[in-house]
Amino acid sequence: MNRCLLLALAAGCAVATPALAQEMGGLPFGGEIRVEPNGYPSHGGYNNRIIAVYDNVTNVFGNGTGGNYLGVCEETMDDCGFANGPWATATNRLITEITWGVAVVGTGTTTEQNAIVFWKRSDVNFQGWSGSGTNMVNPAATPLAVFTANLGVNACCFIYQFTSSLAGLPGGGVAVPNSETGVVVQVAWMNNGCVPSDWHSNNTCMPNGCASASSRGIAFGSNSLAPANNANDPGTANPATVGITIPSFGRDISNAAMCPNIGSFVGNGGAPVNAGNVENRFFVFTPTGGAPVTMGQQIRLKGDVACPVPTGATALGSVPDAGINTTGTVGPSTTRWYTLGLASAANDSSLHFLDIDTEGSAADVSIALFDSNGVFAGGLEDSFNDNGGSGTNAQLSFGIGRRAAAGDGLQYDGRNGQLNAGTYYLAVMPGSSSAGGCFTANASASAGGAFQLHLRTNVNGAPLATSVAPLINGQDYGTLDPTAGTQVPGIGQETGLHGVIWSKFVLSTPADANHFLDLDFHPPLSTESADGVSYIFNSNGDLVYFMDDRDPSGVSQAPLLPQFSIGQSGSRDYGSGSPPFDGNTPAGASAGLPAGTYYMANALFGTQDLGVTPGAARRWHVRGTSGSNLNLGADALTGGSGGGNLCCLSDYNGDGDVGTDADIEAFFSCLSGNCCATCPQDADFNCDGDVGTDADIESFFRVLAGGNC
Repeated sequence: MNRCLLLALAAGCAVATPALAQEMGGLPFGGEIRVEPNGYPSHGGYNNRIIAVYDNVTNVFGNGTGGNYLGVCEETMDDCGFANGPWATATNRLITEITWGVAVVGTGTTTEQNAIVFWKRSDVNFQGWSGSGTNMVNPAATPLAVFTANLGVNACCFIYQFTSSLAGLPGGGVAVPNSETGVVVQVAWMNNGCVPSDWHSNNTCMPNGCASASSRGIAFGSNSLAPANNANDPGTANPATVGITIPSFGRDISNAAMCPNIGSFVGNGGAPVNAGNVENRFFVFTPTGGAPVTMGQQIRLKGDVACPVPTGATALGSVPDAGINTTGTVGPSTTRWYTLGLASAANDSSLHFLDIDTEGSAADVSIALFDSNGVFAGGLEDSFNDNGGSGTNAQLSFGIGRRAAAGDGLQYDGRNGQLNAGTYYLAVMPGSSSAGGCFTANASASAGGAFQLHLRTNVNGAPLATSVAPLINGQDYGTLDPTAGTQVPGIGQETGLHGVIWSKFVLSTPADANHFLDLDFHPPLSTESADGVSYIFNSNGDLVYFMDDRDPSGVSQAPLLPQFSIGQSGSRDYGSGSPPFDGNTPAGASAGLPAGTYYMANALFGTQDLGVTPGAARRWHVRGTSGSNLNLGADALTGGSGGGNLCCLSDYNGDGDVGTDADIEAFFSCLSGNCCATCPQDADFNCDGDVGTDADIESFFRVLAGGNC
């Protein structure tokens, strides 16, 4: 596995960018990359115990808004308020880590840097410090802190999120005065080694300067999917789950009209957006099939927080294997707290679990689980749920899966992570609430009411019940028959944040030495930049095959996608830019698969499982951990020399030479009823069951031209 996502990916741009619009979307995620501030090493590494105090990063790719960025500018600044988060009333605040998102457009990076500037919130007026036409920043202000970071070599065309520890800065981080309610963070693209003489103006250090088509951008997104009132007036909807930001942001537009102010943030005095200067407001994006949402710059700030333990919590004690069932009520804008204990870990290796739900409740409620330090339990920062159970009931599931769903709810599959032994705090809130780190429970004004609370576990030694088969949230391929030859086109679908896509197929006859099963995860069915993994389980829940990178050398198209070629050897080529399907992907796949029912789990790297050694009982257990949300899907193709048909081969006559005149002659000869003895396939070139049709001819020439079948 190339664990540095896409850093060496030699891929073409994901979108054509001859002229950039001001707001764009659609760039895929290039990964989160750790970088050190220049001149300020972190002195001891990253502190995993710090907590997000402002967060408009964590879920942006999970909810489909993370691919958005601002072009025609190389620097922006945005308001990061601490209200609605653990620093709302805190003092002695020290920012010790920052994550920010940028877009690499047009060409990959070589030597550019980013500069990050922290301003007091009270030193910035987005409409102009002294009115229209003046700089947004107080001319007498000094930044709270400034650092630059070398970004390294990054391929076009992706959104990257960079994370820096600030522990090496003077004072151990960025100190926020007690009188401030937040900070304003400026993110700027810089030429390597260049330092402005005054951080109020960056006009000497920008890579492109006053160019109308900048090859660099600043990433925006919406962590909370807070709805806008309408496309032109989103009001004060908050795009950050932790913290709060206002609709206005500063943008140093680099088109011709703005050239006199390039490098500076000049306010427009409240005039309409883009009316002569560079204050911008109301950046609104509409996700597919969703309502318009307000956006903010992709920024996450973390700091050391002494989280106050919730008071008045009801003690449930150590959860027994017999479980705990209790009832309660919760009103609008209120939170009901419980404490509970685990005598041992609820994790995969011990085959232990903890399930929590509100099944049977009269009210719609939300639940969240925190460890004793106030951090989201489970390690995935998503141990909050509103409607994961049946109907509007909530559900959390930790540790080993997989147990049957209640009604139309999710299965109890351990998706929320793994728990250590210890004390935990459970928050129950009205439906449509939200939660964050440091025991942050943002109870909604929904009605709430009476609820039931159920906790089940086996951490005290009770045997684990037999696992149930996965619910199919992906593709049901139906019956595949290698002796007849079957081709089922795949369906590409988004994984979702920390998601796993479960598909199913039935082999009516074996994939063996004379018959094959090929699964082709080709772009655009799967996102070309995706780092995918795939598992095949049998009907008993045993892992039979696992596949990670199909071409770690990086030579083929989309080398980080999986690929299966099981059973018959050969060199099958479906024109998808994949390595040849040779019956040995992964190694040993030539052993084949017997007839039977199989389940395929597709996810983005990394995943958590019970190990990838085939043969052991794995309970269909796969947990997604990726913060990306990209498409995965696979075409399923079967056939073979022992009956059935080899599909979509550019070496049609089987002589080892691909796409020659001899292949064309053999194909048309087969169309007329004279298939050659060495031809691996018949005139049903595309394996759709119809022999020698126009569709076969069209597929044949597409494949010869390097396209998909």
